[in-house]
Amino acid sequence: MTESTTAIELLQYLADCKFDESNLTVMDVTLALEYVYHPVPAFWRALTVDFVLEMLNWHLSLAGKLSATSSSRLEQLAEGLRDVLKAHAFDEANAERLMNVPVSERPTDAETASEWICNELARQKLTYDLEYARRDGDGCGEAALEVVQSLVAAQEGLAVERTGTSVARFYRAAVMNGQ
Repeated sequence: MTESTTAIELLQYLADCKFDESNLTVMDVTLALEYVYHPVPAFWRALTVDFVLEMLNWHLSLAGKLSATSSSRLEQLAEGLRDVLKAHAFDEANAERLMNVPVSERPTDAETASEWICNELARQKLTYDLEYARRDGDGCGEAALEVVQSLVAAQEGLAVERTGTSVARFYRAAVMNGQ
């Protein structure tokens, strides 16, 4: 996926959902990012907060909804977006690590995947990442397995939609249908 394709899709989603300053929350922007997600390696790691903020600023300008407070509002979103992108990038990197494990040896449940990820991070002496992995129990394994499922399906030419992407598509459809 190219940055320009992602930008076009993100701007279209923001316009379709009629986003303005009143609904520019981290959750709303996360929905927009889920909508543009494509199951390709390094998708999340390629996104930056600056890119997302630039697209939001551009959207507000195009929609004629840029106000004097828009810049400060976007800056308030930056911290939350950093957290969201960091979590997605971390899950994606772990999924790609798991995909390097032969399928017959690859963990298939959250607990085993989390244990494998933590052991691998410890082996690589990635202390900060190891601490981050342990922040939510088996969450890192569950999230990484979801990404693995998406990446494997995409490699096989199948479509598997992440939960967040499904929610984002539902929201867009509801707004566009006036619900």
